[in-house]
This record gives sequence, C-alpha cells and structure tokens, in this order.
Amino acid sequence: MANFGLPEPDFESELEVLPMILQEELNFDKAALCDRVFERYPTLNVEQKSIFDQVVGSVIKKEGKIFCLNASGGSEKTYTINLILAEVRSQ
Repeated sequence: MANFGLPEPDFESELEVLPMILQEELNFDKAALCDRVFERYPTLNVEQKSIFDQVVGSVIKKEGKIFCLNASGGSEKTYTINLILAEVRSQ
C-alpha cells in the first residue's frame, strides 16, 4: 500500500474497536424491551401475531430457520420485525 501512497492498515486498532461495537450492539435494556413487547403485541393483527409466534418460537428452539416477510407497502412489516427483535433481544 505504501507503494501507492496509502497508509498501512492498523489492524490492532480495529480489533480493539470491535469488542466495543459488539458491546454497544448487545447492550439492551431488557426490561424496557419486555415492556415494549407486552404493550405492542396485542396491537398486531392475526397474521402478524402468527409471524411473530413462528419466528420467536423458532429462535427459542434454535431451529436455525430462515424467514422471509414479504408483504405490500404499508402492511407494518417494519413494526412486526422490530417487535420480533425486541422479543428476541429481551431474552
């Protein structure tokens, strides 16, 4: 890289940052997430509840399934996915 006038990569500093990034990503307020799920789960419609239950159940059972949430715009896919993530992260 020096031949091209570019700085050499500093792999050591990248390795130091990685654990901090992972810590930030995994640092959830589990009680707040539980409250969010408790409040919002009843607002899901029948199909959303079915998807929620299937995905969360699969995660709990460690089945390793892949799910595809395919629906038209405005069908609250993001809302459902965020609630699924809140449930999984709260555990």
